[in-house]
Amino acid sequence: MRPQLLRVYDSELRVNPPPQVGVVFEHVDGVLRARGAANWIFARDLDAANVDAVVTREADFFRRLGEDVEWKVYGHEAAIDLPTRLAAHGFEPDESETLMFLDLAAWRLSFTPPEGIQIRRVTDQQGVRDLVSVMSEAFGGDPDDNRWMFDELKATCLASNPIVFGYVAYCEQTPVAAGRMETAQGYAFASIWGGCTVPAFRHRGIFRALVCIRVEEASRRAHAYMSVDAAKTSKPILERLGFCPITSVTGWKLRARQKPAKF
Repeated sequence: MRPQLLRVYDSELRVNPPPQVGVVFEHVDGVLRARGAANWIFARDLDAANVDAVVTREADFFRRLGEDVEWKVYGHEAAIDLPTRLAAHGFEPDESETLMFLDLAAWRLSFTPPEGIQIRRVTDQQGVRDLVSVMSEAFGGDPDDNRWMFDELKATCLASNPIVFGYVAYCEQTPVAAGRMETAQGYAFASIWGGCTVPAFRHRGIFRALVCIRVEEASRRAHAYMSVDAAKTSKPILERLGFCPITSVTGWKLRARQKPAKF
């Protein structure tokens, strides 16, 4: 079953991803580029004969544009030593994560939010601000990234027919946790992203409740499976909820954006 599900996952989300607001997909020899507020590369049909030329071309392409890009490398890809070739062209790896799948037909769990916590779907600009504020506090990062994140999430979560659903958990009116789901009609897989909780509210079950609400929504929208790129901190929680480890996934980043000097 694992190889079959990987083939479905690859064909849907790495070869033919659903259209997204603000994202342009470009199929070029050896890769799929996803270009928008942030850029990603997914390899396809790479082999030992063309990998060096493709990596060189992509590095040069984004350096000329002055744009950062992240190349997603999966553990089940062909053994062409792609990481070594990426490193030679200036890409740097993030910490590896685990691609995990959940069979939604087997889901039998239900988690209600802890007492005093409410989870709401993002439906307006204030909700987007709250989503970004939680992610900024939980993950940190560059303030410039937070600005483009607000613009991107406003465009995707508030679209007339969105495929990105944002969720925020509140204690009274204070946002304390958040997560997103990508859900496109006709696709077997939905996917969850960005699950996070601010430090003061961790270990209370809010993360689990956010996973549950997204799984239940994915089932209502007739998906068969849920995928997630799980960090090492969330992997054991997701395993207890029924997600199965499938393969590794590592983001290799090329920093090409020139930041203005500070005076």
